[in-house]
Amino acid sequence: MPSRVLPFVIHHSSFIISALLLPFIIHHSSFIVPAPCLPARPIAIDHWRGEYFNNRELAGSPAMVRDDGVGAIEFDWGLGGPASECNVNVDEFSARWTRTIPFGAGVYRFTLTADDGVRLFIDGQEKFARWTDHALTTHEFEVALTAGNHKITLEYYERLGSAIVRLRWEGHPCIANVAPDHWRGEYFSNPGLTGPPVLVRDEGDRSPLIVDAQEQGANAACGVPNGGFSARWTRKASFGQGAYRFQLAGSGGMRVYVDGRLRFEDWSGSSSIRSYFDLQLEGGNHLLAIEYRAGAGRGPVSLEWRPLPCLETVADAHWRGEYFNTDDLSGAPVMVRDDGESATMEFNWGEESPSAACGVNRDGFSARWTRSVQFTRGVHRFIVAGNDGLRLYIDGQLRLEQWREQSARFIVDADLTEGTHRITLEYADFGGRANVRLSWQPPPCVEPVPGEHWRGEYFNNLDLAGRPSVVHDEGAGAIDFDWGLAAPNPACSSRTDEFSARWSRTAAFATGTYRFTVTGDDGVRLRIDGRTVLDAWRDQSLTTRTIDLEMAAGKHLVVLEYFDRFGSAAVRLSWATAPCTALVSAERWRGEYFNNPALEGKPAMTRDDGAESIDFDWGLKSPESNCGAAPDNFSARWTRTASFGNGIYRFDLTADDGVRVYIDRQLRFERWTDQAASHSFDVAMTAGNHLIVVEYFERFGSAILKLRWDRHPCFADVPPDRWRGEYFNTPTLAGAPVMIRDDGEAGLNFDWGLDGPAAACGVNADDFSVRWSRRILLDTGWHRFTVTADDGARLLVNGRRVIDQWRNQAPATFTADLRLPAGRHLIVLEYYDHTAGATARLAWEPIVGPQPPRRAAGIELRTPRP
Repeated sequence: MPSRVLPFVIHHSSFIISALLLPFIIHHSSFIVPAPCLPARPIAIDHWRGEYFNNRELAGSPAMVRDDGVGAIEFDWGLGGPASECNVNVDEFSARWTRTIPFGAGVYRFTLTADDGVRLFIDGQEKFARWTDHALTTHEFEVALTAGNHKITLEYYERLGSAIVRLRWEGHPCIANVAPDHWRGEYFSNPGLTGPPVLVRDEGDRSPLIVDAQEQGANAACGVPNGGFSARWTRKASFGQGAYRFQLAGSGGMRVYVDGRLRFEDWSGSSSIRSYFDLQLEGGNHLLAIEYRAGAGRGPVSLEWRPLPCLETVADAHWRGEYFNTDDLSGAPVMVRDDGESATMEFNWGEESPSAACGVNRDGFSARWTRSVQFTRGVHRFIVAGNDGLRLYIDGQLRLEQWREQSARFIVDADLTEGTHRITLEYADFGGRANVRLSWQPPPCVEPVPGEHWRGEYFNNLDLAGRPSVVHDEGAGAIDFDWGLAAPNPACSSRTDEFSARWSRTAAFATGTYRFTVTGDDGVRLRIDGRTVLDAWRDQSLTTRTIDLEMAAGKHLVVLEYFDRFGSAAVRLSWATAPCTALVSAERWRGEYFNNPALEGKPAMTRDDGAESIDFDWGLKSPESNCGAAPDNFSARWTRTASFGNGIYRFDLTADDGVRVYIDRQLRFERWTDQAASHSFDVAMTAGNHLIVVEYFERFGSAILKLRWDRHPCFADVPPDRWRGEYFNTPTLAGAPVMIRDDGEAGLNFDWGLDGPAAACGVNADDFSVRWSRRILLDTGWHRFTVTADDGARLLVNGRRVIDQWRNQAPATFTADLRLPAGRHLIVLEYYDHTAGATARLAWEPIVGPQPPRRAAGIELRTPRP
């Protein structure tokens, strides 16, 4: 092959790059770095970015920058250098590797081996440094990391002789990451819990905690001695409200904390401990901590808890009964009990104790019951009775105060909002017989109404004033009442004349035009989402009115108001889609037809035109004469959301006359003129849903509109575990590919001879190029990759170029041996054909038997075979 002249001019560290050649980088005006020694594309941040310098100070511009993969840093160059082909020194060189890596929260052990100087930074902070000449040395150190991404930077220099650098890390074998609801066991190499723990274990979430501390103390591998050690166990545990008994045992000193407060201490460690303490806890999570000092004896450390039998945990919707051995609710309750969830609470103890087993007095006791209750809106009547003292609170407000000796019954009316309210009843027995009762009644003519039902409110006046006398659930259907001369709700004393009513509900609508029909004798008003859309608020005989409204998809508040002056009373409300106006789901074609050629005004017809291709040939007829659509000088708009896979699609279009196509609101095709023609256009679509809009006008004569699409025959959607072949009509992989093809899942084996890869897709027979990419699953070990090409070929493994024979040549074979970890690896073969025959092959196989010598980063390049 003829050589090319490489023109360039260097002056004061500047140069001119020939437009015919690959770029060069000049460092200190002393040498030129070929383009293959720089990354062909940006290096992913989760890969090692390796920068190599021809000095020991990491100074100036790097002589080589490359992608050093995603595994551990492990280089043993021996007496060689990182890359002689890139003019990197054998000695007196330095390197910097940078990578961003996700970590879970915890302590990690880093292992660093180097000959000579080495430094490690994490998130810009120096974590280790030995920046001196030294023989091969291995260092280990621990770093605590938070969960998330961290930037790792390793710096290295080589003075003389062997060049070796390795970096790896793993979760600390003695420091576990423990969830807050598990027991975190921290073990110390001294009896005083001082200094950092030498062992941290996840002891699980079991309750009770039982740990053989002496067995853990024998963990010499993590620095815990057999005796004279200490430990701390902590966790968050969920408790219901109530009293609990904590029981503990151990052979040695013990302390127990609850929410940071010391609750038990025997730190002497002179004898075995068997003890307990009682504690009243609020409902929720509480922090438990046990501290332990190893004693002379052996045996497990344990902590368990259980609710006390007379101090129960009570759900918020149940009556929590607190009983006191005083008549004024003072002191601590001697019993807390779940007294159920009945709306009527009634006790008649006579002259007995509420619970002798729990030590509640027969006389001179008091009690408090508390519960959260769901109420409807309106006035509720509470009835309280008993001997002796009585108090009633609603939402913390005192509503009844009768704290004296008595036998009485009281009524309290409370106007409550809809929702949950806190009810508290207090009672005192001053001696003699003891009984108490609480009940309530909802407003007799006020019903609870779900949001999707009509809430009917009836007023004994003409103007909807004040509080309704009746609230009724009128269901979810149409409103249709004809009371004649009768009252709407005679049982609730509603009037026969001079009354008003309001019906309200939330109703779901699809996008479309709806016809609302309202009938009333007398006044009626219709509101949608707070806006009055129909107003006939006057005395009148039975009259029906309609209104068409455009409704957006979703829920809307519909309110009908009505009044009756005298005589007959009737009111009705219903709605349906307006004639010639269909409700169309998003995945189907919504066709809007206009009686003008400019898509102006309100459509004469909206209909569901299906979910297939648009395919209309109306000839000389109207699209729908029953809806008044014109046969000529009309226009239409079709809208639909359609699902696509990732790739290029070909749209085929036939129209007589004008047509426009929008995809995701971007105009993709337009021929808005009188015509009778067919067209095709290609669009690259991402995977997912896309909005398609087609606009059309018909001038006169025949009316035709057809639209269909399919995946482009020359652009395939290729899974990552199969060969994605991108074919270019240039020999340099430049520009956009003219074909993307699924080239299978075996090795690559193409011999096109004098033909091109695919003339049907417009791929050149000569001067074309191809990039094949695929992820393949490999076992740990050495693998031999074999490439045959006529003409140029480049092989990249995990972004790293391992074969580079980018030149015009007869068929030639090249191999590269690589040592790879188990897993999926990205393989890329780049190829170009100049003239004459075109051949491209790639195969790989594991190397069995003696392994190749270890070379730079586990790569052994072989010379071409004849």
